[in-house]
Amino acid sequence: MDLDLKTVDGVLIAKVLSTRMDAGDAPQFREQMLQQVDEGSVNILFDLSSVQYIDSTSLGALVSVMKRVGNAGRVLIGAPREEVLRMFTLTRMDKVFGIFETNEAAMAAFSS
Repeated sequence: MDLDLKTVDGVLIAKVLSTRMDAGDAPQFREQMLQQVDEGSVNILFDLSSVQYIDSTSLGALVSVMKRVGNAGRVLIGAPREEVLRMFTLTRMDKVFGIFETNEAAMAAFSS
């Protein structure tokens, strides 16, 4: 899975460049992001604006990242498309993750 990683104001912004997040890419994505956490990135914004489809395996990978971060930081979701947001809602992951309509709103939440 293609990711664009950059740090802004202490927040690792992980922009998913792929249009699909599915079981084929989830293990690699999970490992790549867990490595980022192990290297000290504990405030993470997943920019899902390009993602058109996400499956439960990829949601599980996001949960793994959140668990690794624990109480040391926050993991937020920014700019999900309607179909991706629907998957978060169906799986009740919208109750687990902070989900924001825009990346700017998510970034502001890190300051509050």
